[in-house]
Amino acid sequence: MWQPDAVSEHGESDRREQILVAALEVFTSYGFNKASVTDIAEAANISRPGLYLHFENKEAIYAAMLESILTGARTAAASALDEPGTVESQLDGYLQRGFGDPAVWALSTRHGADLIEAKAGHAKPIAEDNAKRVRRDMAKYLESVSPAGTDRATIKGWSDLLILSPIGFRHDNPTIQSYRKRLNRLAQTVARDITA
Repeated sequence: MWQPDAVSEHGESDRREQILVAALEVFTSYGFNKASVTDIAEAANISRPGLYLHFENKEAIYAAMLESILTGARTAAASALDEPGTVESQLDGYLQRGFGDPAVWALSTRHGADLIEAKAGHAKPIAEDNAKRVRRDMAKYLESVSPAGTDRATIKGWSDLLILSPIGFRHDNPTIQSYRKRLNRLAQTVARDITA
């Protein structure tokens, strides 16, 4: 099952990784606004001055943590597209890893959903960059599985459905089982359209 990976894949120090793990715990417990640098430093078992050696402020900690979470989900989703199988099973794996697993995690924490939705100003650039990467990865995949001669508008339409529908599927606060079933039906529908 997907878990947010607060450990950096960029070869940063163990101390920085320790801070990100602690920040994830603090932010999911208190939310961004109520969490403090002191809370994060205490959870990381580091002094405040020591924390500032690695991060400028709370926003920088949050940004690094959010980037790690989004990168982990995006990587897990993209790897599902490389799995052997049908277009439907690949798309279902993509949706379950990229949207279903993070939703399960977010709903199991007090403020997880607020963190991964990333609507706050300090999170916006990271969320926008992630969205661009997701769109690029999905377009590349859809081009590879689409019948020859499929126009770009059709591919963009499938991409929009696969990326935006999962957000709308959460609108009525479904159970996790219902949400995952909706993702599965979306994969079936788009795969059927691609392979028709």
